[in-house]
Amino acid sequence: MAIVPFWLQGRTASSIMTILLFLFTVYLTSQARKGKFKTHIRELPAYDAIEEGIGRATEMNRPVFWATGDKGTLFNELAPHVLTSFAGLRYISELCVKYGAKQIVCVGGTKGGGADLLPYVQAIIDEAYTAGGKPGETEGIVRYIASEGSAYGAGLQGTITRENPAAVMIIAPFGDNMIPPAEAAGRVGAISIGGGARYGGSMDHHYVAFCDYWMICDEYFTFGALLTHEPATEAGIAIGDYTKWVLIALTALGFLFLQLGMPFIKNFLSMG
Repeated sequence: MAIVPFWLQGRTASSIMTILLFLFTVYLTSQARKGKFKTHIRELPAYDAIEEGIGRATEMNRPVFWATGDKGTLFNELAPHVLTSFAGLRYISELCVKYGAKQIVCVGGTKGGGADLLPYVQAIIDEAYTAGGKPGETEGIVRYIASEGSAYGAGLQGTITRENPAAVMIIAPFGDNMIPPAEAAGRVGAISIGGGARYGGSMDHHYVAFCDYWMICDEYFTFGALLTHEPATEAGIAIGDYTKWVLIALTALGFLFLQLGMPFIKNFLSMG
């Protein structure tokens, strides 16, 4: 099959903007790592609610529940979502150690997701408890549920119903199977915090509908930046915002100039 050059496919403008975005990303990331660029990241209500929920669980002598998503693995396009979820798990585990709250961590998901994530989850728990001076208190925290979606969702629902946690954290790349644990959290009176950034086939409306606090779309990765305070991650948040402002400006100016009979922005964006 013959390969058609991008300039014959009407992709010249998108190729130019992609190259410019790449160069801008490299520059801003390098500046951030040198300490020459700093961006402000606003606090998220869901982020603040995590410590509140763990404190509540400690006072009520009830567990804190966390689960891996049923969609993401470290070997598909949702790997960045999984890594952000892991950062959240580390933060939650450190707070549980600090306050002395009991913790339940469930692992599973579709397409063998639980199998490849299990050792990473266990390592995060072990490191958090060892650093907190409680290396021998990790027995029974991590529980493998199932590698099939419906069974995993039902297992999470059953675990929450039996264990009666005071805080339920569903901060991971979930599909429809986030509904059973979120619904169970409501039935046992737990504070529920959800988060996801699945732009395609998004379940974000489920987080909003079922959880007390949520982080959706870009907020999910902002959550990761708040946890790590890594300069490159914070620069990535700023780059995403700048890119959106540029695209909004191009859209507005393109429409305005088109009404004035000057379609040069439209012609640039559609040239090939």
